Amino acid sequence: MFLQRPLCCLLMVLLVSACTKPQPSPTADLPELAGLEVDPARLPTPQPKPPQTVSISHILVSYKGAKEAYRKIKLTRAQANQRARHLVKIARAKDQDFTKLVEQFSDDTKTSNSAGDLYVIGRGELHPNLEEAAFKLGLGQISGPVESPKGFHILYRHSPTEAQAAEILITYDGAKKYEPRISRSYTQAKDLAAQIRQRIDSGEDFVQLAIKHSDLPNYDRGGIFPIFRKGTRKPKFEEIVWNLPVGGLSESVETLTGFHIVKRLKVQRIQVRSMRINYLSESAKGNKPVMHSREEAQGLAEKIHNRLLDPQADFAAEAAEFSEGAARQKGGLKQPFGLGQIPYPIELVAFELAPGDISDVFEHGTSFIILKRIR
Repeated sequence: MFLQRPLCCLLMVLLVSACTKPQPSPTADLPELAGLEVDPARLPTPQPKPPQTVSISHILVSYKGAKEAYRKIKLTRAQANQRARHLVKIARAKDQDFTKLVEQFSDDTKTSNSAGDLYVIGRGELHPNLEEAAFKLGLGQISGPVESPKGFHILYRHSPTEAQAAEILITYDGAKKYEPRISRSYTQAKDLAAQIRQRIDSGEDFVQLAIKHSDLPNYDRGGIFPIFRKGTRKPKFEEIVWNLPVGGLSESVETLTGFHIVKRLKVQRIQVRSMRINYLSESAKGNKPVMHSREEAQGLAEKIHNRLLDPQADFAAEAAEFSEGAARQKGGLKQPFGLGQIPYPIELVAFELAPGDISDVFEHGTSFIILKRIR
């Protein structure tokens, strides 16, 4: 007993010592602030006219218990806030490379390998706190820590890294890669491309001219390509696009594949809710087979549409109950999309709607569809 008491006391001392041992600072692995000079161009300043979209990259500082935080993160919320404030001071200093800071210190594993890029953001696409901060930034400016359920974000607004474009290609017999839809010589292709370029300048519709004349496989979509990121398309095409202003039109550019006319489009994503009533034996994934005849499906869609025209109607509730599409469980809500990403007939209807509008009933494949544009 005499020997056990000192041993017990020693164990208590060691335990207390371990519990009271100072924890490493949450900024211990970060560059020191001494000697850093603030770059005024990186400080947020009020914007006279908020933009419709912004291109944003971010650094995420997560903490234990935050949404999607991975196991190795041990910081408390207060420590994460302290770390984020330290990183803000580094990021706003002259000659600092935001991309390198992302690669070294961001806890967002989904974007840390792409410079933290969230790409082009429109209203309603980010957590409200992040949206408010992002749309207050000017180009080159860096926010203070902004909290979301995932942690603390440091936002950097930069020039767009996404673009969208449409193209008309006029090729000729014997050209590389593509064949003309109508046989023509090199001279005929060159002359036709020049004529089309002049017709666009005179006010004719690019999309309709592409549908009629382009030799690209996407001619039936008016030559429109989906939104793309820098470095994902052929260098020559990207060079043309990035040198054009939004809405700008290239000259006829000759390559080994033919003569190219490129129009840069505004990057725009919209979101809709969809009501889909299927007929014949088609069924949406996860649902029981649908056995409506075409006439029954059309009648049901028209009946639902009439209810939806009531200002008090709840489209999401109606879709959750009656829609036979894959998005039924989400009240028909679709992921945001841009031009060139969904079936063309549905895209045409969706992009003609203003936010809040409901489409007429229209048929696509073996379904009758109603859309409501959310934004």
